[in-house]
Amino acid sequence: MFGGEMIAVDGSKFKAQNNKKNTFNDPKLIKSLAYIEAKTEEYIKELDDCDALEDKQVAELKKKEILKKVEQLADRKENYNELREKLKESGEKQISLVDEDSRSLPVKDGITDVCYNVQAVGDSKHSLIVAYDVVNTTDQGQLSVMACKAMEALGVQDITVLADKGYYVGKDLNECKEKQVTTIVAYPERSNKNIDPAYQTDKFVYNEQQDNYTCPAGAILISNGSTYEKKKKARASYFVRKYETISCSTCAFKGLCTRGKNRIIERSEWQDVIDENNRRVDRHPDKYKKRQQINEHPYGTIKRSWGYTYTLIKGLEKVGGELAIIITMYNLRRAMSIHGIKGLIERLKQWETAEKGPKVSTTKVLHCYLPYRALQAA
Repeated sequence: MFGGEMIAVDGSKFKAQNNKKNTFNDPKLIKSLAYIEAKTEEYIKELDDCDALEDKQVAELKKKEILKKVEQLADRKENYNELREKLKESGEKQISLVDEDSRSLPVKDGITDVCYNVQAVGDSKHSLIVAYDVVNTTDQGQLSVMACKAMEALGVQDITVLADKGYYVGKDLNECKEKQVTTIVAYPERSNKNIDPAYQTDKFVYNEQQDNYTCPAGAILISNGSTYEKKKKARASYFVRKYETISCSTCAFKGLCTRGKNRIIERSEWQDVIDENNRRVDRHPDKYKKRQQINEHPYGTIKRSWGYTYTLIKGLEKVGGELAIIITMYNLRRAMSIHGIKGLIERLKQWETAEKGPKVSTTKVLHCYLPYRALQAA
């Protein structure tokens, strides 16, 4: 039932048994500590005001209430400082109190939630899931890992993988190429609104032999041969080489091209494989469109139809087991839709008698999922 030629990788967030109030990072802890300091100062001022009250009994009652609140703030401060130390020692960027493995991750349009990121690889033939994993990070760094898991499960030496922009990382694209994985990964539109469309970076032609760029006006951009580390927020760092021309000041099209002294282009260390991927995306829009057909079917069934939008247990390992059950049920249900219950039973019986068949009987396998009456009818 698996084609083994084209797969699609996608991730979907499943809400964890935790919430934002119990998940912290260092900026959030610093902000909370600053709030405690400010609130403590307010209470101390109120204590001073109590001394000016004529009714000493009322003043004493207010003082007791205020001192209790100050004590509570002191306890919270101590707790937050301990969390900062624990966070520093762990080397992690976040710390969760209820489910330690869960993390606050972007869900949609800048909204975050405390969840797990379920990675699933669907096969193009019937949208069956061939490999999966549960991680507590974003989709970055998962492309080659998941593609290789799928290749191993399918027993193939090469394969084509489809993925969205979340997987668009030069290092991952390069790893896929090295492992005989052909990528068709959507690339982000990187246009500068201050530059004329005719002078965007993609209009500059790179000469591999001479290691330089030629701009649309014919000027040559050269490099000093040095590489620089490029760091971006929430993205993996990589190295770039800068190319620059010295003739921009006399160019009639300078106003269309750059506002700086000279035009500068940064070339990624993975640029060759990035360009190869981008050309495939442009040449095969029909193939890329299949990505949603392959991936949305399992996630739509599991999350929308079945309602599994959150985990019932805690921890990466246990959540992984939970999702293994759900994905197995999806594949069984999908097989039933394609072959019918009778057809599935017949195929399982054939598989049972084959060399690589299961150790348990077909009836026991199906009783784990199929309703008793459905089995009787079959």
